[in-house]
Amino acid sequence: MRLNTEWFKRNGILIPRTGAAPSGAHQPLLSTQSDELWTQFHDELQRATDAGLKVAAISWEGVNFFKHQELIYLGRALENYRVAIICYVREQAELVQSGYFQQVKRRARPMNYQQLSQSPQQLYPINRDYTAMLKRVSDVLKPESITARVFDRSQLVNGDSVVDFLDAIGLQPDQAFQTKPSPQNISLDLPSVALLNALDPFYLARELPINESAEALGIRAMGKSVVQFCGALNCSQQTLCNAMYHYLKDQEGRDALVDILLTDIELHGSG
Repeated sequence: MRLNTEWFKRNGILIPRTGAAPSGAHQPLLSTQSDELWTQFHDELQRATDAGLKVAAISWEGVNFFKHQELIYLGRALENYRVAIICYVREQAELVQSGYFQQVKRRARPMNYQQLSQSPQQLYPINRDYTAMLKRVSDVLKPESITARVFDRSQLVNGDSVVDFLDAIGLQPDQAFQTKPSPQNISLDLPSVALLNALDPFYLARELPINESAEALGIRAMGKSVVQFCGALNCSQQTLCNAMYHYLKDQEGRDALVDILLTDIELHGSG
């Protein structure tokens, strides 16, 4: 939304700058429970009201994790406003898998995919009971309306979550509405996660002789998996082995390996 702040304003909706992260999400405002930040937020809304705007939109997906006391604080902060909630829900199994894949993309994980698939705590988190979650939020915030939409490409307007959100608030994009041309926040696929799962224990242990060759680091022992993986990737076995070797040495190396995997997924799709 931050990319189109002026567009929304021309259409009567304020996207507050107060408490917004660089991504546009209002995580700093909603997560910190800062009286000072909320005072600035109220002041910004008052200036917008004086200028003729009647609607403001704030967003952050982390609200669904809020505990009761955090919701109480949020309810008090918004008690003088009419609140409407628009939420997107995703099929729970897809959401759990996608969340884990994103975690593996960002950093080494001690829990591998097989362990995840056998962990009831990870597979059935309480906040994925959408009916209970929405009741918990609505009991405190007491919104005038709740609109739930399914986060599934086949059910989104034009298969696009941004266009779908505009539809939910009664707007349509025009030529002035800016969109990002490339796919955003690409996720790893299962073969990529399996490869990183195999390497992460070495990386986390940090007990390997980092000046040894890739062969001495045990990468040759993974030769079969590497060859199979290269069959799904358009890169050479040597390229992947080199990336794996540098990955085992430091975090920057891990990031470089993840970039190779994501680039292939973006170019050729999931394996």
